Amino acid sequence: MSKYSSIISIKAKYQLAIFIVLFLLAFSTHAQTKSINIVCNETDFQNIYTNYKENIYIPVTIKYESHQWNAEMRIRGDASRVLPKKSFKIKFTNDTFVTGKTTLILNSEYNDKSYLRTFLSTYLFNQSNYYCSEAQHIKVFLNSNFFGLYLMMNNIDNEFLIANNLNINANLYESKNRGASLNVYDNIHYHWKKENNKSTDWKDIEKLIDNLNDCPVSEYYQFAKATFDYEKMINIIAINMLIANGSTYYHNYYIYNNSEKWLMIPWDFDKTFSAYGIEYPYHSSSNYWTSVLHDNPFFEKAILCEAIFNDVKTKLTQIHNNIFNPLHLNPIIDSIKNSISEAVESDSIDNISDTNEWKNAITQEVDFIKNRYDELIFQFNNFPSAFNVIAKPHINNDEVTFSWNKSKSPKGKVISYKLYYSLNDNFFSAETKIVSNINDTFYKLSLPEGQYFWKVVATDGIFEINGFDVLNTFIINNNVENIVINEINYNSSSNFDTDDWVEFYNPDNVAINLSGYVFKDNSHSYKFREGCIIGAKDYLVLCENAEDFTDYISEIDNYIGNTNFGFSSNGEVLTLFDSSGKIVDVVEYSPSYPWASEADGKGPTLELIQPYFDNFLAKNWRASSFHGTAGKLNGVYGSLEISITTDIKIYPNPANNLLNIIAPKETNIESITIYNSLGKVTFHKNKIQSKNPVKIELNKLESGIYILKLCTVKNTHLKRFIVVK
Repeated sequence: MSKYSSIISIKAKYQLAIFIVLFLLAFSTHAQTKSINIVCNETDFQNIYTNYKENIYIPVTIKYESHQWNAEMRIRGDASRVLPKKSFKIKFTNDTFVTGKTTLILNSEYNDKSYLRTFLSTYLFNQSNYYCSEAQHIKVFLNSNFFGLYLMMNNIDNEFLIANNLNINANLYESKNRGASLNVYDNIHYHWKKENNKSTDWKDIEKLIDNLNDCPVSEYYQFAKATFDYEKMINIIAINMLIANGSTYYHNYYIYNNSEKWLMIPWDFDKTFSAYGIEYPYHSSSNYWTSVLHDNPFFEKAILCEAIFNDVKTKLTQIHNNIFNPLHLNPIIDSIKNSISEAVESDSIDNISDTNEWKNAITQEVDFIKNRYDELIFQFNNFPSAFNVIAKPHINNDEVTFSWNKSKSPKGKVISYKLYYSLNDNFFSAETKIVSNINDTFYKLSLPEGQYFWKVVATDGIFEINGFDVLNTFIINNNVENIVINEINYNSSSNFDTDDWVEFYNPDNVAINLSGYVFKDNSHSYKFREGCIIGAKDYLVLCENAEDFTDYISEIDNYIGNTNFGFSSNGEVLTLFDSSGKIVDVVEYSPSYPWASEADGKGPTLELIQPYFDNFLAKNWRASSFHGTAGKLNGVYGSLEISITTDIKIYPNPANNLLNIIAPKETNIESITIYNSLGKVTFHKNKIQSKNPVKIELNKLESGIYILKLCTVKNTHLKRFIVVK
């Protein structure tokens, strides 16, 4: 026998010993599935099941082993709330559960017919010494009647931090809504939720997102070492690749700021393993079947950076050799299968028609574990390399130049590119245009006005890879940007205290990019983040404090914040500037006549009657009904019966000495009148021959905001403009 054969023999015996130990350990752990009994009023339970979209808590008694607790329970989850079998969140009111926790999660696992994905995912993270919730299969009884098989998990909160010896004074954030991608386009207070230290500011996550997006790939290795717990970063990326976690990086995770070293904590694993198939691409950080979500630079830049990607691949191989393999996992799977089979067969509200379907689902997961690592190695060795696009195309009038970096083939094949562009943010829509066989790293197009979404795909003719980011956007807008301050909440009532906010309206037919815009009151300023866009004919609310705002107004998502300053109840000037410093709009409000005094602490807001009226004039504002219409059409809209349109264009705006007017295609202009902000007529002319453009000299006008009123036989057209001397 050669020395190599001897070594192999010793290794085989060692592996067999490990196999037996793991099998016995797994069997003893899962041999008997424990039970929990939820005792509650049947009517209360039906109420939360019927009103599943609401976070309604009901009183319950929890019985587990020989103990019982008073608690409260509600439906939990995001998209899963609509499913027939719902998940629950339980909060213990006077004591802690046997785990020492005051909060308990019961996941229905409705989308996982194997009942394995979440358990195995949490097991792998914990076995690799990663911070992750633990999972345990449990039979749930409702008022002593078997209800279904669930997975019991710990919540990610301060108790989780304490259990893992992490600092509870450091900030923990949950990716609350789809699209929480640590991307510059995140609406922080909509996409994210602060789990602890709620009285403190959000500056750390704002700084993280800004720095993460600004950091070039060439500096990302040093940035990652300085900003993240690097070993944990490599670990979570490697495990997510192995388990094909296609439902993370844009939601279903937490980020935690531990002494300036950020940590990503995984959560919600029912769409892992075979959920998206063994061929799920290693490089995807958003839904790979659609492109309505931005990629996550935390992950994308890691695979773009050669040093980090090499570390990820090394860690991935280590995890595969140690725990992500059939030798290690199959005994655990067999033990779970034996322990939950009776509960699966008895569960009448799950997504399994019979036990054969369940066993087939388990077989799929076993095959996935057997083949996933080899699939990843194949992708590494064959797919075109990751590459990034230049997010902001160069726009010269209507000509757009798209640019991106090179992708390379590991096999030395020729790489070409496909450019996708559309007026729709879903690239599977009929509006999407595709330009194929591009051999350069740039492409030029002439496009009409609109907000466009685009991405680039590299291909070697067989395999493809998306460039980072998959959802870039730009705007071609040849009109004057005419954003209007449309609603103001400057003094909330005590019983509906949203803090202060202001609403903007875009009356144009084209979206407007607010990146770099500045909003000011008399003594404070707020700069709009990169990527902030207000859609065509759409509204945007700017909040003093988004958490306080959403405590009362939760049905909209077109809000941003925090300004961290409020407005004076004595009245003041509110001004919006564009990125070049030019005034876009300005309003000076007052709590007293001729302004509506009801808006001063009594509950209503100030609402502009029509967004085309001069909002500098008090007569064009009214007090709202109730607490206003944040992010929506004003309740007082059209209360003055004036038929107006805005089918005219004026330029330049701001103007200096000359104003050009492109009038509607009608026979004659009856009159043109210009009013200043006090309503005084500064220019008037009757019976103007209809020709485009109509030119009006502004030599006698001072700097300020003006209203242009153009009357034809059929219509009256109003347009606001600014004069700057």
